[in-house]
Amino acid sequence: MKKFNRFFTVLMFIFLYAPMAVLIVASFNTGKDIAHFDGFTLHRYPIYKKNDRFYMSERLLKIGNYAFSETDITDIELYDGITHIGENAFNYVIALETVVFSCDLESIGGGAFMECASLRDLELPDGLATIGGSAFSGCTGITELEIPDSVTSIGGYAFRDCAGITRLVVPDSVTEW
Repeated sequence: MKKFNRFFTVLMFIFLYAPMAVLIVASFNTGKDIAHFDGFTLHRYPIYKKNDRFYMSERLLKIGNYAFSETDITDIELYDGITHIGENAFNYVIALETVVFSCDLESIGGGAFMECASLRDLELPDGLATIGGSAFSGCTGITELEIPDSVTSIGGYAFRDCAGITRLVVPDSVTEW
């Protein structure tokens, strides 16, 4: 009953003081199964949730900072409409193997996929403009990568410690590296 009262208090605070700010999806089985989503941005996926796949709402526009950090996700498909992946959004998701990017993706934040050692077969979408610093640092499973012509900026150390990369194609459109 204590958990329910605490949860109810948090809900009351949200609805009284921050209407429309945060919607909470919760499971009453455990206090850990909580995801934060405000209608446009996924802020946090439940870190202890034991799912290997995650399906997103088609209304989602942004993946927030640290949203999936240190989770057990193995595959993720980012629906069209998602324009931004926040800083460290998927960092240390060691089991992550496959990411299907939204064709509308414009930016990947710094450290977004840092230390995702199992990540492989990465295909970045046309329309992507910015890859943040350390975005794919430590992704040792990536062997080949072709940066789309739309990319103009790649942050420092974006591919640091990617020992598996044998072929990296960077277009002339990249003016900042």
